[in-house]
Amino acid sequence: MSDINVKTLGYIKKCNKMKPSRNIAMTNKYLKENDLLAVPFDKGVGTCIMKRSVYNEKLTQITELPQFEKYVKIRKNAKHPLLKEEERIVNTLKTLRDTKIIDKDLYKKWKPRGSQPARLYGLAKVHKKEVPV
Repeated sequence: MSDINVKTLGYIKKCNKMKPSRNIAMTNKYLKENDLLAVPFDKGVGTCIMKRSVYNEKLTQITELPQFEKYVKIRKNAKHPLLKEEERIVNTLKTLRDTKIIDKDLYKKWKPRGSQPARLYGLAKVHKKEVPV
């Protein structure tokens, strides 16, 4: 590991241990007490403050569309289907590599890395009327 990486990791660990500034802590407290959310703008730089109930209502309208389906875990510690599929592909590629059907370079090229299940989040579209999410 290079010296720069070690310094970077040390800095990240140090920052994670630091307390947030008083302004940030007070803002978070105010938002929580008044049931508000700070939602980033869809375009540009900024934050929109909106009631949590309004935000949830707007996201519910989106999730009730027919093209969306909620993933429900079968059991508490169940793996997400996307991660299970990635694991299956990696195991198949390992078998092909070990039996010398493919070489190490091809294995590295085809091997999936860092797959993440989809997450839903809504950004405030402040450039439109009634600020949709």
